[in-house]
Amino acid sequence: MLLPEEKSNAEGGKTTPQTKRKWEGAEGAVSAWVMSNPLIRKIVMLFVGDYVSTFRKAFVARVSGAETVLDVGSGSGFFSILVARRLKHGNVICLDRSNAMLSRLAKQAKRKGLVRKIHPVQSDASALAVKSASVDVVITNFVLHELPNPKKALLEMARVIRTGGTLIITDFAPGSWIAQHITSAHGQACKLFTPNQLKRLLTDVGFVVDAAIRQRNFIFALCRK
Repeated sequence: MLLPEEKSNAEGGKTTPQTKRKWEGAEGAVSAWVMSNPLIRKIVMLFVGDYVSTFRKAFVARVSGAETVLDVGSGSGFFSILVARRLKHGNVICLDRSNAMLSRLAKQAKRKGLVRKIHPVQSDASALAVKSASVDVVITNFVLHELPNPKKALLEMARVIRTGGTLIITDFAPGSWIAQHITSAHGQACKLFTPNQLKRLLTDVGFVVDAAIRQRNFIFALCRK
């Protein structure tokens, strides 16, 4: 997951300094282990829904296997590794603010023989350390709600995607008990979008939205540049 620099008022846009760096040190190492644990992920999916199958189906339909993929907020690398295994000649740039998460990701990539396809990069979603029009696909999974300025991050994603490229988003849906738990656990203002809200935002930043739907307790969006 990405580490926001500031707390955000989702409605008013006001920000205040973040007093504690989350996802770093011992806390980050524990969080990275939890996020990469297959059993815990299966338990989460029981409550959230099968977002993995939804993501995989959309991704496979849009790629040939030679693409450059950017994973924004890669965390410990669950989706990065899933994607890397589908790319015969492509590669995945795994971007996150947390060193602890990226360290866990690098270890997993080595263990799974994917080092040549996976490239961890420490960077912020609001200022992506990636050249303009340099990637074919951007994915961001369960990250958008954490960002202090989602629109700015999406503008950055639009900047780095080549014309005709793809953006895939998953996140928690608003209104569910698990969404309430997630937002309270973060201890900061979080923005959870409805499909219509997300579709409007994506359109505003220049994407063509092919799908923006809710499935159980998560939302899914598929777009093109």
